[in-house]
Amino acid sequence: MDHKFAQRLCSPFSVLLICLTVSATEAQEPVASLQSVDAAVAAGSAQAGAELMRAVVDQIEQHQTISAKVRHRANLYDQKLVGSGVYLQRESEQGTQIHFALSVKAGERLVSLLHVTDGRFLYLRDNLDDRLKVGRVDLQRLRRAGAGEDAALSPAAWMTGGGLPQLLRSLATNFEIAPPQAAVLQGVPVWALSCTWSPTRLVEIWPQANQFVDESGRLVAERLPEQFPDRIFVLVGQDDLFPYRIDYRRGKQVDGIGRLAGDASASRSIATMELFEVQFNAPLDPLLFAYRPGNDEKLEDRTDDYLARLKRHALPVKQTASAPSDEIRN
Repeated sequence: MDHKFAQRLCSPFSVLLICLTVSATEAQEPVASLQSVDAAVAAGSAQAGAELMRAVVDQIEQHQTISAKVRHRANLYDQKLVGSGVYLQRESEQGTQIHFALSVKAGERLVSLLHVTDGRFLYLRDNLDDRLKVGRVDLQRLRRAGAGEDAALSPAAWMTGGGLPQLLRSLATNFEIAPPQAAVLQGVPVWALSCTWSPTRLVEIWPQANQFVDESGRLVAERLPEQFPDRIFVLVGQDDLFPYRIDYRRGKQVDGIGRLAGDASASRSIATMELFEVQFNAPLDPLLFAYRPGNDEKLEDRTDDYLARLKRHALPVKQTASAPSDEIRN
């Protein structure tokens, strides 16, 4: 990975998408019960997708711990990246704690990223630009400043702040979710959720996006930047409501979940995160969520940098309290 590519990953859009995940959570709608979701799906309700997403978030937050292996694939700026890692989540008195480690093969280099959230601070460790960097972000300061609302989109977003629950909750808030469709992933029955941007919410989060919305208020996907996904597909287990795949895509309208497998004429995958070998409520060492810099590591406070970049890009500031992928069959 060259310096220019690393800079692209830190573009204004990436900053927007990643930093907003550490925001405070607004008042949430009542959690949908599994019974209400089943009834909405059976009745073909237009709200069935949103109800299912809320049920998924609630189910994830019921687990004391979650551990999963991660497979990452991305196709950005003509560079194909493949990585693997681990996602750990733990509920504690300090709040949701996250440990996310990812190693990505970039050309001849192996790039490593580590994000640890202890409930108060977010620690970031990586070697993206050929040198080891360790930073810390004060989540309480960001929340007090109201830096963003509750949006998340970036493939990296769910590993910061509130983890998977934060990402999925933001999808329910900022995206229009089509009614779920039944599918099969690696022999496992799943619900496939197709999420497309709400034009109103996108402009609220990113004011410059008004240039991508036409006079009728419709988002014109063709006007979006090339690496900006216009939809996200989420595959959740029908039995455990866990999100086993999150796929960020860009392209024409996709008709039918069967084409999620990668019909290039319909859409292309920008980035995919797959979670597999998932375990719920298994004991996890609390020290995994307490990052301690090594003697040769210089810890940099990046809180002001996060806040400055958010302000510089004119974001609204608001005070607020699986296994390797295979073909998906219809």
